[in-house]
Amino acid sequence: MEEALEPLPTPDIPKTRAFAAAGDAVGRAAERTPVAVHFGDDRLNRSARPGCC
Repeated sequence: MEEALEPLPTPDIPKTRAFAAAGDAVGRAAERTPVAVHFGDDRLNRSARPGCC
């Protein structure tokens, strides 16, 4: 369970690409920060827990 909360690099998903494009549009670099969020498939642990995308 603890490894599920370990910060990992933000995945390359449409939201992060849009954020990077917005930074580029104003001449700034968008930096990805490590996050402890599950981006994978939905899980079932007492209740449904959707992955964040």
